[in-house]
Amino acid sequence: QCICPPGYNGQRCETRDACTPNPCLNGGACIPNNIGGFTCQCQLGYSGQRCEDRELPHFSYAILFV
Repeated sequence: QCICPPGYNGQRCETRDACTPNPCLNGGACIPNNIGGFTCQCQLGYSGQRCEDRELPHFSYAILFV
């Protein structure tokens, strides 16, 4: 069995790990899929394929006129 360098795995280090280094931004978790790609699971407040978009909070304002 081979000792693989970072970013590779498999019996002969033939498979590249799409999550090394982590392509997800802003603390997102990289989840590899079985076809050599990945999905990012974003932290609360972020979205996008790589968690690159900051979501702005939605506020409701009540205005009282006297």
